[in-house]
Amino acid sequence: MIQRRRMFLALLGLFGLAALGAATGLLRSETAASAARRAASRFQAPPAAAALAPDSIKPGLRLTYYLMTGSLSGSVNGWVPDEEGDWADRQGRRYATERKGLGSHGLIQATVVGGDGGVFALAEPFYLFNGGDTTPIYNTSLDSLVTSDTGGDFWMHPRRQAQVLRDYPWNGLPLAGRTLARTTAWRDEAGRTYQATHIVIIGGASRTSYIYDQAGGYLLYLSRLTSEPPAIRDRTQPLSDSVSYATFLRFRGARQLNLPWLGKPMAESLRAARTLAYRGQSVLQGQGIVPTPLAITASLQLQRSGADWLWLHGRTQTQGTFGITEFNSVDGPGSLAPLAIPPAVLAGLAVGQVIDRDPLTGFAVRVANADAQYVALQSDGPRQSFTYVYERARGLLLRKITQDRSLATGMITVTDIQLTGVQ
Repeated sequence: MIQRRRMFLALLGLFGLAALGAATGLLRSETAASAARRAASRFQAPPAAAALAPDSIKPGLRLTYYLMTGSLSGSVNGWVPDEEGDWADRQGRRYATERKGLGSHGLIQATVVGGDGGVFALAEPFYLFNGGDTTPIYNTSLDSLVTSDTGGDFWMHPRRQAQVLRDYPWNGLPLAGRTLARTTAWRDEAGRTYQATHIVIIGGASRTSYIYDQAGGYLLYLSRLTSEPPAIRDRTQPLSDSVSYATFLRFRGARQLNLPWLGKPMAESLRAARTLAYRGQSVLQGQGIVPTPLAITASLQLQRSGADWLWLHGRTQTQGTFGITEFNSVDGPGSLAPLAIPPAVLAGLAVGQVIDRDPLTGFAVRVANADAQYVALQSDGPRQSFTYVYERARGLLLRKITQDRSLATGMITVTDIQLTGVQ
């Protein structure tokens, strides 16, 4: 499969679409109707007297999975959304058609940033692998709101699993239209064996398998095969009117972040905000390159909130590009780095202090600088660096600087965004 700097459409069917807010996902040009069709194949657990989440599901919990997803060779009859595609429509949306198939793989993390009342907010960054090079490169985030009982597929309470096993016994062949469940043994890459619940859903054009740990409730494995029409059909081709996708997800680990602001009330400056506005620029730097800054404008608008979380809709426009990029984002005490840190917490941070070190992505967050007015956190990965500058007085994130080094050229893209208004 041909490597791309983004995941394929099947990813949208995996994350966020059974959540309370439909995530726009990585391919934001996919239509809502297409996303809804893919979401319809997701598992719907039987109703329970009360929504249940495993005891370990709380702000700061981070689940990490290896993800592989793509289209199957020879299945594309028409054009599908592709930000690197050769053809663009009048609105600037780009498309591609490649019968060799497209695919990506990497790490996806689901971090609980907050939750209450049966709803949890998940930050879901994706770290891309470049073919055989498994150095994690942050690519995008697929943040979502999920219900407490299934966590957008990332977990299922052991008592809910027991109910599924009773309601859908594996007592026949896995034929179309059936949902089957049974207890099985599952072994991870480290050789650990889990007693698990295996659920299979057979649709008319899809097959999905889930495996959940019966002790902790975490998703251990997911595979999904689907077939659906392309975004734009090529009527000159004799191939079947479908695009076939395959998605595989495998559990890599779970850990609890120990962040200084966990358990602290949200900064009042952020709690009172409804819209955050930003301006900045992006520039390519490297030997022989004349820097040409491209202006960027962005905004985050509050859509929904809970006791300790925010659900925001973002819009970004970059000079020289078509249209506006739209996305969804979450924020809360489990965020790293959040949109605001309580001033009292900022006062207790010391330069050089390590906030977190992720053993699977290689990213480490530390306090890089501090003075009487500002505190700067820095997140350094294998080939990327992110700097977050906070104002001591209000706790707000005032500035974010991203440095992204190209492995192929050695050039660095520097993006500098600053807060310009709060309403």
